Amino acid sequence: SNCAAPTNSPHSIHPTHLTALYQYHIQELFGVLVSVVAMGLKVLPPFLTRIIWVFFDPIWRRFGTPSVATVLDRCGMGKGGPLAKLGGALVYLYGDYGTNPARAPWWLHSLVSTHYYGGAFFPTGGSSSIAKTMVAAITRNGGHVFVRTPVSEIVLENGRAVGVKAKGVTVGAKVAVISDAGFRNTFGTSDAPGKQLVDPVVGEAQRALLQGSNENGGAPDKVGAALCMVYLFVGLDKSDEELGIKARNVWALKDFDHDAAFHSFNELDLVSSTADLELDDPDGAPTIPKMEDLPAVFLGSASAKDGDWPRRNPGKSAMTVLVPVKAEWFDRWDGTKIKNRGDEYKAYKSAWKELMLEALYKHWPETKGHVVYTDVATPLSNNFYLNSTRGEVYGLEHTVERYDGVDAMVALHPQTAVPGLYMTGQDVLCVGIVSALTSGFLTTARVSYKAIFYAALEMIGS
Repeated sequence: SNCAAPTNSPHSIHPTHLTALYQYHIQELFGVLVSVVAMGLKVLPPFLTRIIWVFFDPIWRRFGTPSVATVLDRCGMGKGGPLAKLGGALVYLYGDYGTNPARAPWWLHSLVSTHYYGGAFFPTGGSSSIAKTMVAAITRNGGHVFVRTPVSEIVLENGRAVGVKAKGVTVGAKVAVISDAGFRNTFGTSDAPGKQLVDPVVGEAQRALLQGSNENGGAPDKVGAALCMVYLFVGLDKSDEELGIKARNVWALKDFDHDAAFHSFNELDLVSSTADLELDDPDGAPTIPKMEDLPAVFLGSASAKDGDWPRRNPGKSAMTVLVPVKAEWFDRWDGTKIKNRGDEYKAYKSAWKELMLEALYKHWPETKGHVVYTDVATPLSNNFYLNSTRGEVYGLEHTVERYDGVDAMVALHPQTAVPGLYMTGQDVLCVGIVSALTSGFLTTARVSYKAIFYAALEMIGS
């Protein structure tokens, strides 16, 4: 490996490597700093953001929006160089934001990478405790939370958002409408025309800031959907301690050259020979890729990360395996109903299950023979449960174009161009629980500084 220096001491680092690492961490520091400023500007009204951006833009373009691959080149760890493997090792977690180094912005990688310095966090009681805590806070302050009540439309009066329509019932807004449905669902997307919550005529100005004008129709979005994944949820009949499962995330990567790995993946064609065959035709389902065709595989254990798990589920453990896929591999079953997509779909999911179990056994061989439960979720599952349009797991794709310039930043500002309508959620900032929670603070600040003041007092008091 290029990461190890041929010296007598196993702990010494070759001067060339040390210089590259020093440059990398300097760039990383600047990436974090400019990201804090850029995201902090979203607490201001959009017109002030535009004014300040004039002075901030050169700094942002230097340290924020160069691609990850560009910055690795600056540090002497670029593709084809003697330290390319070192660079590949440092950006191994690109799967956390779902975009390969040639297309991902540097500030985002810096933020995600430094987030893990010293370890990470996991909610006691599992991820569901986040929703429970939020619901409790909403109801404690006089609000209500409804489930299985999808919003079909944001109601407008004279161009102003005044409420929402859900299951045919119009619910009026006292102060403002806040959409956490994502930019694509709120303002529309070229790959799912007509699905937007806001009237397209009223919302076009906001949409065009990010995607460009589409007066003639048919133009693809500049910023598309994030990648799709297939999930395998695994239940085991022994504890994490018995199986040696650690509280950590594993990214198993095809190659140090992540761009080449993703290019090969994107070239895969698994459907052209079967696209015209009828559903449930014995030869109709697409094939699945080989393990070596996948650019990355993620493995993690919620039970190992949750200190309260042994009390709730003694002698048991749970793991999750994720692999990237293409939405078109599942288009064959688009339009079918959840839990009733046919035997062909079940067989296809079963093939994915076996492939992903292969990855699990490779990295945790102790789990073999102890799997007692499996469930596979596909991009179609995401479309149903997350209301995504192409099975995307991270909302908008995290590319350089998404953050390139003041128009893009204002497009994803909490305060939209539609009076009375605000956005929140990870599309406002970036992927991640912390990002989504931070966006809630920014959105609340745009709706009411008074609300932020009381929220801060409540947080201090708790």
